[in-house]
Amino acid sequence: MIRTYQSKLQLISSWQTKTFCMLLSLLLMQSVHAQQSSEPLTEKVSLNISRSDAASLLRTLQQQTSYTFTFDNKSLSNLSVQDVQFANSPLADVLKHLTNHYGLKFSVTSSKNIGVLRTSAAAAVNNNGRIAGKIIDEDNGDPIADVTIRIGSQGLSTAIDGSFQLTLPKGVYEAEITAVGYGKKLITQIEVKENQTADLNITLKREKGQLSAVVVKASAKRESVASFFTRQKNNAAITDGISAEQISRTPDKNIGESLKRISGISSLDNKYVVVRGLSERYNQAILNGQPMPSTELNRKQFAFDIIPSNIVDNITVNKTLTPDMSAEFGGGLVQINTKGIPTENFLNVTVGASINSNTTGENLLSLKRENNREYFGDYASHRYVGGKKDWKSLQDIRELQTSKGNGTILQNNWQPYYYKAQPSQNYQISLGRVFDINTARQQKVGFIASISYRNTQQIQDLLSARYGFGTGTDERHTSMLNGRQFMFNTNIGGVLGVGYSTPSFTISWQNLFTRLLDQQANFGTGLHQATDNDTSSAFVERLFQTTLWQSQLRGEHRIGNKGIKLNWNINYAYAKKVRPDNHVLVWNPVPSNFDLPHNEFTMAGYYPEGNSMPADDPASLRMYTNTLEKNTGWNLNVQLPVQVGNVRTIIKPGYAGWVKDRRFFVAMMGDYPGDFTTYPSVGQLFSPQYGGGRSGVSNFGDDYNRTASLHATYAMFDHRWKKFRLVWGARAEYFDMNKVNGALDGIVKDINRGRGGDNQLDFSELYNREDNWRFFPSANITYSLTSKINIRAAYAKSVIRPDLREMAWFREYDFELGGNYNAYFLHTTTLDNYDMRVEWYPGAGEVLSASVFYKNIKFPMEIRQVESQRMYELYNNYRSKSYGIEMEVRKTLQFTEIPVIKNLTVYGNFTALKSKVTPMDENLNKMDPANPLNVLPQIIVGKEEERPLTGQSNIMTNLGLYYDDKHLHLSLSYNSVSARPFIIVTRASTSEYDQPMKSLDAQIAYRFLKQKMEVKLNISNLLDAYSVVYTNQGKNPQEYEDAKSGNYKSNYLQYQKNTDLLIQRLTPGRTYGLSISYQFSR
Repeated sequence: MIRTYQSKLQLISSWQTKTFCMLLSLLLMQSVHAQQSSEPLTEKVSLNISRSDAASLLRTLQQQTSYTFTFDNKSLSNLSVQDVQFANSPLADVLKHLTNHYGLKFSVTSSKNIGVLRTSAAAAVNNNGRIAGKIIDEDNGDPIADVTIRIGSQGLSTAIDGSFQLTLPKGVYEAEITAVGYGKKLITQIEVKENQTADLNITLKREKGQLSAVVVKASAKRESVASFFTRQKNNAAITDGISAEQISRTPDKNIGESLKRISGISSLDNKYVVVRGLSERYNQAILNGQPMPSTELNRKQFAFDIIPSNIVDNITVNKTLTPDMSAEFGGGLVQINTKGIPTENFLNVTVGASINSNTTGENLLSLKRENNREYFGDYASHRYVGGKKDWKSLQDIRELQTSKGNGTILQNNWQPYYYKAQPSQNYQISLGRVFDINTARQQKVGFIASISYRNTQQIQDLLSARYGFGTGTDERHTSMLNGRQFMFNTNIGGVLGVGYSTPSFTISWQNLFTRLLDQQANFGTGLHQATDNDTSSAFVERLFQTTLWQSQLRGEHRIGNKGIKLNWNINYAYAKKVRPDNHVLVWNPVPSNFDLPHNEFTMAGYYPEGNSMPADDPASLRMYTNTLEKNTGWNLNVQLPVQVGNVRTIIKPGYAGWVKDRRFFVAMMGDYPGDFTTYPSVGQLFSPQYGGGRSGVSNFGDDYNRTASLHATYAMFDHRWKKFRLVWGARAEYFDMNKVNGALDGIVKDINRGRGGDNQLDFSELYNREDNWRFFPSANITYSLTSKINIRAAYAKSVIRPDLREMAWFREYDFELGGNYNAYFLHTTTLDNYDMRVEWYPGAGEVLSASVFYKNIKFPMEIRQVESQRMYELYNNYRSKSYGIEMEVRKTLQFTEIPVIKNLTVYGNFTALKSKVTPMDENLNKMDPANPLNVLPQIIVGKEEERPLTGQSNIMTNLGLYYDDKHLHLSLSYNSVSARPFIIVTRASTSEYDQPMKSLDAQIAYRFLKQKMEVKLNISNLLDAYSVVYTNQGKNPQEYEDAKSGNYKSNYLQYQKNTDLLIQRLTPGRTYGLSISYQFSR
């Protein structure tokens, strides 16, 4: 029993109680101080307390020993203790630690009673610092569990992931590191600062039969450098990445910003990534081991800005494959691992706002907002079809329209409204907590939660040849649609992670949720081709609502003490994208000198934009689409270490897979106009009082619902011998593409329609052309020339499969392309990837590397335009060959030891790519001579063209200059991506090219209030640059004639101002942002 005496002194006041206990403790200490030698306190105890109070800690000690502790419960309950970690240590060591760190005084009586007194020194020592890090194997970079660490009087063991943490008073320490099978290491010069966490990542080298133990000494600073090198140089594949420690030294608030700091990576709009010049189709996002569906859903791309940077443990970009990775690979696999259990408690709050030179305070055009629902990621009820928000199929909408007869299922919401554009705003709260469950068994649980909100409003100056308007140049563009693009975006995101850890296993449950509302309206005037180039106005409005939720349960188990590990995960992803009631309308405006009252929305006539409507064309195009995908995935593998002579091998067999259920439909609709004799406005044309009030639903569209599954088995062998490392193996994946190919089913159904039961064509050859089983061998070999220099070579076979949406039989109006986007039956893209690389890590955070790579791509996919029509389709080329070089330099100037200069870091990476593309067509008119009904698909291979694939850039450059000291951070970043094909047609002179904006961004950040508060000022697009889509006219008549004949050349990609014909130009203006972050005390 713990004696507090308070219950026995109920008549004594509070201050008298405290005084009595203090005097009693002093008397006890005086009377028994000499007896401590006879009470050596040798009983063994184990503690693993991350955060608690002194009273609770003493109760834990009493449970583990035969002693009774006497203390003032209220006083010690208010004394916080952190990171008290001892493994089977004498009780005397624990009490000494509590005396030195928390000012507690102990006295031992002959009756096994220990009196405890809190002295005035306790307040002075309660603001300690912390050491946290990992112990990893110097040879292979794997974490080492059960490593014994002793710092001062404290001792503890590392967890299964090699992690540890300790709280110590401010000072300089020495650590002793020991582990079975490894040499002993002494780490000196470990500096602990008040209220700060020092990162200490340590490498241990395996013993190799020494007769006696060898003790290695190193400083804490040099040891952290060695750990950084180990993580980089011991990756099995060719990789680049960034760790949580590196991210913490940057001002980045989300992963979209952090990715651009990685070699060979370009971050577009701080959201999307281009790896080695290859567009989003060839790069896959992996979150906590699970391939992520596209957040856009109509393109294969993932928005990385939804993930806050302070909950990420590390990011690795794999540029070559190993068998345990997904074979869906082209440019790179971007693997993001969030923290499962935090190393310390934290609470971070960020508030930010920005203004734009084109936007803030200007009139922003939009359909009518409804009770500010758009600010919360929802859309107005006037967009509901038939008064219903969530439709499941196109057939349901068609049946509703049939029941209405000549009525309408659409609300008359055409009238545009102007709102004052507000500054963009963003907020984020991140919270982490860790709790001890059983200190003796080192069991703990932790959680991380983050909520973020962002609203962005932007107006861009617009020139466009979409929607049937004419082309132009930078100086001559009267035929183009001249106007503005109005954007309103809301992004709401949340992250929740819970983890449980013991020395032998960890288990975590991680969740991510995001909702994005993306609204865009284009409005302007120009000369329209369908009105004999008369002046016409266009209003094109589209809105997307995207919802993504990912949940994953994963575990890691250590079996025995021979290094055997079992890893598993089960994951689920829910992705939904709704496009509710989008609008397109082109009309003839009344003349400016018109007698009657009018405005820019008053109409003299209209042009039906968008094909595929009922025979008696309505005046407008309105569209509703709904895409829902549910993914379930899993992965299970075991690591088995084997030693044969001097060769150490890890054998890693595994099984993985996923099931995807995709539901998708497109409803193309329209309004029928009323009476034009009264010159109605846009909002009046379709109202019943003007003779409108009717709607129609197109016969085109799609009701696609398929379930696809993939099963994969793999075996990986990791051999290490002296300076060589060979990681090789194979992955086998089973995927029945024919089962889910709705586009192929649609084409066959169309061809056989009306042929009769006995005259149906047999397309078995077409259905059997895709192999269900595919095998993907890979090999990575590394030669370590020195401890800091690696020479690497790698080969891997990989695949890019069509997305389920791309295998649907559909036709829809694409607002980005300004025309109809159709389905087409596709081949799977396969790649042979060859890489070589030399990398040198001269110092902490420094790298110099050079790579060469070659990719042989079979059946690459591109979007092409059907010539002379505004019709687009995704199709296959026959082959593409890509050659590239990649270089990176990241170097600090600390070696100069010159004030200010030594705090600078220069950074640059460069990628150059050259490609050749061989086009093809497919002929379905060839019949089997032995069976006239049997169709023999025929591939017609075209002439090889020297050009990149759609989305590929020949040149990509990132440059950066950073300044960092204790309080101030300055950065200047430049990003340039060369022009790339946007839409391919049969001739180079009519193909479209995209020149992304060349951006120069700056940031100033200052930290104060003991590093807890940070203020950032960001300036984006300092150059006031713009992006263009154009067709190339050649630098001289001969080049133009060559282009007309279909001969592509690299110089056709370069944009020539006032020469090339503009398809679209967008000018976003400059953005100035200010944010304030605060980290509350633990």
